[in-house]
Amino acid sequence: MPTIDPKVLGQLIFDENPYSTQVPPKSYKVIIEETEVAYRELEWYFKNGENYVAKALRIPYTYTDKNGHEIRDYLLIGYEGGGGE
Repeated sequence: MPTIDPKVLGQLIFDENPYSTQVPPKSYKVIIEETEVAYRELEWYFKNGENYVAKALRIPYTYTDKNGHEIRDYLLIGYEGGGGE
């Protein structure tokens, strides 16, 4: 399995952030130590299809909006796994 530089993955996640055009990059703070992990069987829907998720992470982050207010939000990461139909 090829390895990927974590910085490349991080940049992709950052680039896809819908707020990245509205908020300066220096105003983001990821709160790794408060990450929640769920091992429940979940289904997420993408492109009209069901995707089985075996493990999910909920990573909090804060950013300062254009009005100077600190906003707390979450990045969700789902790992597809066995058991999906």
